[in-house]
Amino acid sequence: MSYKITSGPTTEPVTLTEAKLWLKIHEDVSDDDELIRGLIATSRTWAERGTGQALLTQTVQEVWDNLYTRCFEFSLGPLVSVTSFEYRNASGVYTTWASTNYTIDDVSNPGRLAVNNTSTLPYSGSTIYPNMIRITYVAGKTTPAEVDANIKTAMLLQIRLMYDNREDMPLGKETSIFARTAWNLLSISRTNLL
Repeated sequence: MSYKITSGPTTEPVTLTEAKLWLKIHEDVSDDDELIRGLIATSRTWAERGTGQALLTQTVQEVWDNLYTRCFEFSLGPLVSVTSFEYRNASGVYTTWASTNYTIDDVSNPGRLAVNNTSTLPYSGSTIYPNMIRITYVAGKTTPAEVDANIKTAMLLQIRLMYDNREDMPLGKETSIFARTAWNLLSISRTNLL
């Protein structure tokens, strides 16, 4: 299974003001504001990949090749809602499957979609296409205040590391305790480790 973000979050878990405070940059100094905004977005993506979570609400499109599974576990959580379940018909065209054919598990993290026992899987025929199943869903927390404090702290540590080290870092070497500490903070909130 693979996924892509089709609509990203409209806010970040860490504000520009919070990042500048962490970096000890006075709020009136704006020379590096665009750079810091970019580092905030980069650190959010890093934290999402490291935890298996969508930190803030975003739309995700995930695909599967397995035709015979009846339970689809999503790569990102927490699950807010499922927008559509689509399968490729015999012509290879995506067709929407009615939501009455499946049940959503939004309690587990990450969430799951289970095909109902009374439903017959919709795809048939001998032609197999890549990405036979495509499910679009919304995942993430609604507000930055809901994001775990340890994740925000890990992001701030990562922002500091990237701000102070704007050149390439040698492979295989940890440049500071910040990198180890940030990664350890993320591990507290990791999901979907299997």
